[in-house]
Amino acid sequence: MVFDEREFRDQAEREVMEQVDQELNDLADKIFFKSQIMLDEKRTWTSSYSGKTYSAAITDTSGLASSGRVDNSKFLFKVITYDAPHAAAIEFGTEPHRINPEWLEGWIRRKLGLKGQEKQVAQRIAHKIAVAGTDAKPFLRPPINEEIAEGNLQYDVNQNPLGVSISI
Repeated sequence: MVFDEREFRDQAEREVMEQVDQELNDLADKIFFKSQIMLDEKRTWTSSYSGKTYSAAITDTSGLASSGRVDNSKFLFKVITYDAPHAAAIEFGTEPHRINPEWLEGWIRRKLGLKGQEKQVAQRIAHKIAVAGTDAKPFLRPPINEEIAEGNLQYDVNQNPLGVSISI
């Protein structure tokens, strides 16, 4: 049997690349898992509008959390996506804009537990959004930044009309 150095190198390179791809799969899954935890964690933040401090979880009924997924289907290219309509607005915040207060009423009942006061509270929140926008409450960038700090990752963030996606 004759030793084929080229075949040996090709096989070794394939094995290394497959291992790297599997490690990227694991890293994408780890970041996604941490982002899901971030959505459920209670966090404290100070409103840029009122200066008041609030403490709450980001999500209310898991609409944002359930819109998330990891695409590990491409070799050496992984994408974590949250495609809920409000994903980018939560991750990055928004500029001032008008919002129909009626759209907020269900959220107010679920998230704030206010019944009978929804209309008044919705009006106040809609006014705040019209004047000051919304504050960013990142859920995907913090776990990514942890991996960057540990030297495990470089990435690009894409904010688009369909949500937030991360390519690693």
